[in-house]
Amino acid sequence: MGNLSVLKDLEILQELQKLDLEIDQLQYNKNTYPKHIEHLNETLEAEKKKSEIKRQTLLDLEKKKKSLDLDLADKEGKIKKSEEKMMAVKSNEEYQAMKREIEGSKQDNGLIEEQILEVMLQIDDVKSSLNQFEAETAKNAQAVLQEIQKVKADLSHIDEALNEKNKLRQVKVQDLSLDTLAVYQRIRTKESLAVSELMGGKCIGCSMTLPPQLYNQVHKGDAIHFCPNCLRILIYSIKK
Repeated sequence: MGNLSVLKDLEILQELQKLDLEIDQLQYNKNTYPKHIEHLNETLEAEKKKSEIKRQTLLDLEKKKKSLDLDLADKEGKIKKSEEKMMAVKSNEEYQAMKREIEGSKQDNGLIEEQILEVMLQIDDVKSSLNQFEAETAKNAQAVLQEIQKVKADLSHIDEALNEKNKLRQVKVQDLSLDTLAVYQRIRTKESLAVSELMGGKCIGCSMTLPPQLYNQVHKGDAIHFCPNCLRILIYSIKK
């Protein structure tokens, strides 16, 4: 039968470590969740910028088409005036010259019409791509906003859980001897785990096989013992 005071401290240490690990995880989540929210907001902003770029591309193409339409209309107007003017020409030489000029202008207009057609096809492609992109973006944005709300709700629950766990911890350490608590805190400052169970004759904290004599001493529970390798507090099957 081990020392009851030591056994009590060891049992409390095991429970305290479990509680501290839960607090560590909650605190980690509390620290990382805001970064997660920031990342989600950046994702939304990036999608918004992509949409703006596509919209600007569409706007530029529509401006280009409008400019080509105006240029074509202006040239067609000039051709019409030239044709009217040609009807009044008296000399054949002047008539042929104006005819060649009109035919050249019509060829130029044909090129403009081809450009307009090409731009119209580009506009259709960009519109189709933009509509599909914005539909997907809207769907993704809804999912991201829902995730942000979930993370914010989780943060609220984390604060509640942290308060509860810290209160339990305060109660737990009151039942622990000051010397033992000081040792535990010192080891936890260096290592995430201050207490290590024995399993198969090994310290599960560092996997070192303990000398038989030390193993038996830990098993007896007459005093607090430490792993000679990782220096953690050793316990043996405290929980029934």
